[in-house]
Amino acid sequence: MSVIRIEDIAHVRYAAPDLKEMKAFLEDFGLQTFESGGRLYGKGADGRAFVHVTEPGPAKFLAVGLRAETLADLERLAAAEGVPLEDSAEPGGGKIVRLTDPDGYGVEVVAGQAKGEKSALPADRPVNTAAHKLRLRQTVRLDPVPAHVMRIGHAVLKVRDFRTSEQWYKDRFGLLTSDEVEAAADLPVGAFMRCDRGD
Repeated sequence: MSVIRIEDIAHVRYAAPDLKEMKAFLEDFGLQTFESGGRLYGKGADGRAFVHVTEPGPAKFLAVGLRAETLADLERLAAAEGVPLEDSAEPGGGKIVRLTDPDGYGVEVVAGQAKGEKSALPADRPVNTAAHKLRLRQTVRLDPVPAHVMRIGHAVLKVRDFRTSEQWYKDRFGLLTSDEVEAAADLPVGAFMRCDRGD
């Protein structure tokens, strides 16, 4: 049984030597950007305070953020790991527990963050299906614009020992393995893992 079951991924954290260059990249990708406290933040349209944060420094991945369902979950995790439960100084506030995984990556578990209004997304263009022909004899022309990012859906971590890392994340956060990636028969080298949200 895991210590807690996280409800979702919250954010990713990087360092980069040029925040202006990173801002252009994030905006080209489709994120809305803003700066606060010397950091660059990117957000999607789901109303969350941010999904990407970049700090000044040598280019490096720093941490993955996970979202706990309740503050009680964070308290339980902090007690089990022997680490403090802190007030988050990031946009959206809330509380945070900071851990380090077996490969030295930061793992920031948050709860109680304020959520703003969702941003409007462009209307879907009509599409044909087997049952409905909404776009009969009409072409679809896509405009060359950035993606319309709603939320962060996944992160990829490069680890030294897949089984060790897999168990570490399962034991603390209740992640479930959906699929394994094998280099050869019976030689797993990675996995797709998901949050356990029950039925």
